[in-house]
Formats: sequence, C-alpha cells, structure tokens
Amino acid sequence: MRADLTIVASACAILGSQSASGQELLYHLPKGTAAAGWQARLLACPVGGKAEIAAQSAIIAAYGKGELVRINSTSPFLASRSVALTFHENGTLKTVNAEGEGKGGAFVASVLKSAAGLISLGPVAGVAAFVDLDGSTKAGDPPSTLACKAAIKRDLDEYEALKLNVVKFEARIAAGPALGAFEQGLYEKQKSRLVELEKALTLSTSVKLEVEGPADLTKFIRETNPKTSKIEYVLHGWAKPLDLSKWFDGGPAPIQERGQNGFCVRFAIAQDALDASQPTAHFDWRTWRNRSVENNRLARRMTDRFVYLRPVTVEASIREAQDGDEATAAISCARKSGPLKLIDSKSLNVPQLSGYFILPLGAGAFESKASAAEFAADGRLVSISHKSTGAGQGIADGLAGALAAAETMRDGETKAIQRRVDRIKAENELDQLLTASDESSVETVPTP
Repeated sequence: MRADLTIVASACAILGSQSASGQELLYHLPKGTAAAGWQARLLACPVGGKAEIAAQSAIIAAYGKGELVRINSTSPFLASRSVALTFHENGTLKTVNAEGEGKGGAFVASVLKSAAGLISLGPVAGVAAFVDLDGSTKAGDPPSTLACKAAIKRDLDEYEALKLNVVKFEARIAAGPALGAFEQGLYEKQKSRLVELEKALTLSTSVKLEVEGPADLTKFIRETNPKTSKIEYVLHGWAKPLDLSKWFDGGPAPIQERGQNGFCVRFAIAQDALDASQPTAHFDWRTWRNRSVENNRLARRMTDRFVYLRPVTVEASIREAQDGDEATAAISCARKSGPLKLIDSKSLNVPQLSGYFILPLGAGAFESKASAAEFAADGRLVSISHKSTGAGQGIADGLAGALAAAETMRDGETKAIQRRVDRIKAENELDQLLTASDESSVETVPTP
C-alpha cells in the first residue's frame, strides 16, 4: 500500500497491550498561528509603464505541535488495551483508538472528512489596477523606463514556459494512459518548480497573532462591541505597504490602488467564545488541575486523564488604512480613527487559548468497548464513540477497502503529486505571511 495514501489514515504509534510496565501514551496538543494581510503577485513585466499584478487579501491559520501530554504508564487503561494514535500531517493528534483485551489489538481506524494539514491560500486571483507614478501613459510624455529587475524577469519567463509544459502534461494525463516513470518524475519536478517561482514572484505584508495560552489575553484590549453590546478582546496591528520596488528598475514603482498606507488588521475574540472554551470546574477537574497544571501550563509529569482542547474562535479582519502617511496610518489602526474600509474578514480557530478539557480513563470513556475519538487538525473534538466489541475490525476492513479502491485510480499517482505540491505551496505562502509580519507593528492602544 502506498505511503502517500496511508500517511494520514494510518501513520500511527501502536502501543502493545501485554504489560502496563514501560507503556506511555504520548501526544501533542495543537498550537495555532494566525496571520492576516495582503499579497500581490507579478503576472507580467511593465509595458508602457504599467505592470500586470494580481492582488488579494490573505487570512489564514496553521496548526502544529503544542504542549506534550504524557498519560501515566501504570493506568489500567493501558494495561488492558491495545491503543493506536494517528496524526495529521502537521503533527497534531487525529485519532485515538482503543480495543478491549482479547481482540488482538484490532486497529480501529476512521478517516476525518475535514481536511488535514495546512490551509492553502490557493492562487492569487483578481487582477488589481495599478497606475504609473510618473504619468508616462499621458499623451506627449516620454516613454516609461520602468522595467522588471533582471532576476525577476528571468523567473517570470521561466514560470510562463513551465506553466505551458505542465498544461501539456495534464492534457495528456486526462486524455491517455498514465505517465511513465520518467515523465511522471519530470512532471512532479516542474510542478514543484512552479511553486518555487510563485513564491519568488509574490510579495506579502501581514500581522501575526502569536499567543501561548489564555494568560496572553492580557495583550488584548477589553472592549464593548457597539453593534452587539457584547464584550470582546481585541488586538490591533498595522501591516506595512508592499514594496513593489523589489520587482522593478528604471523608474518609480507603480502606485497601488489599495494599501498605499498599509493595512489595519484586527483580531477579536468574543467573551462568549472564551466562555465556551472553558471547562466546568467540577470536583474531578479541579483535583486533576491542582496536580497537573503549573503556571497555567501542563506540568511535565504524567497524567491519568486524556487531555484535549476546544479551540477559541478569533475573528480576523483587514481594513485599508486610508488617511495620512504611513506613520499616521499606523496610529489610526490602533486607535480606530479615520476611515478604515473593510477588505476581508474570516473566523479562525486558535486552540491554545482554550482551557484544558479532560476525559477519565477507565471510568466509562475508552473502558470496556472499542472506542474512538476524532480530532480536526486544529484540535476540535469531532466525535467520540463507543462501539460494541469486535466492531473495530469492520471499520479497519472498510478503511482498507477504501484505500485499495483509491490505489486503482488511473491518475492516483498524479493526484498524490498534486497533494504534495499543494502542501509545499501552502507552507511557502504561510512562511511568506509570517516572515512579512516580522516588520509589522502590533498596538494595544485603547480607543480614546
């Protein structure tokens, strides 16, 4: 069975059920990073002083490994169960499955319908209007000398040539038999190179939301939403204008129709969302927290509870800073003064702002039946189920059948290549946004 089909579904750590000694169930809670900003991609070098550039807003979240959870190896749960963990490609926990003693440790597998891994921004769409600074398009003006930098032009020419080759490959795949090994390798290489060139031809500016846990809410401003009259926690940031001169030589860079003074980014968390992410402080939870949590973080010692999070919804929005120079625009973002035109908004999940939720082991959950819990890549508990003894093998058989069917697809290898390319592309775009945010400012100036 091919590794690329099984990496998400069954790349797992299986713990033996022969003895409690030496067993330890290890997994990471998810940690999210959010970024919001603006991106532009060069599509064609200037002609007559005008360049063809596409631009779009970008609001994304990505998830990776957060705090480590260590379940006590002496737990009766581990002593009498065969346990399997599966993970998303970003390293966060996907499923935890347990099969009762005497069933040979049958692996209960389930495939989440939600997408795993990083969220891809997709292609930059929508050609934005850019005009020439020096007015060279006016009648009687001398011809513009604005041109692409030599390295940028080489990248753009290579990109256009490769794009045509890839289109030809994909037309052949759609019309005829599968590609041979050499052609398949060449196709994958060219697709990957296209992604690299797209990164080189893209400029980004953004503000990043970085929080370690609920204690970081002190960085936010507590406000009352004028529309809903509800309490919110808000963080304002300013993303610098894109520096288009990185692409061009020979004259002033084109004026951007949007974002000449940068962009205002706002992250807001509703009090209701925070309340929903806090567990009920019953006696068992308080007892567990007293011995397992230090300084609002999980202690390094082992725990006897299964720990998970309920991600907090953060509303991210981008507004165009429209007044004054860059310095004035940066201040207006924090003070919310001046006309700020909304460009885009999106809801994101940030798991590490959640309180700790626990499930007892050996007291119903994962106890005497085949059990499975499913989590999305951002840490949301999608489902938890208890199945009658022996049901696990049926689920495993069903999964194996689905994967076998996928393997018989004529273009299965091509789809696998596309998945790998998409993952690289998403990682590149995320990296660009997060790197760009290092030059941005975050203010916590309350509204006067």
